[in-house]
Amino acid sequence: MFGNLRAEMARNKMTGTDMANVLHITHQSFYNKMSGETDFTLRQMLMIQLHLQTVNPSEKEHYTLDYLFTP
Repeated sequence: MFGNLRAEMARNKMTGTDMANVLHITHQSFYNKMSGETDFTLRQMLMIQLHLQTVNPSEKEHYTLDYLFTP
């Protein structure tokens, strides 16, 4: 699931552990969310969006929630 988010993580050289740290959750919890076993909260989605916009500001407009979290 979330192929666009996976692609953006790869483009920004981020691992699942890196993103779990951004969200202050365990790697396993992040994996469960990426696999669709559990849901991302809106707050977590916004945290991911903001982090990607901060890491790569030239792509800021590109990182919409619809784009990042399309299953």
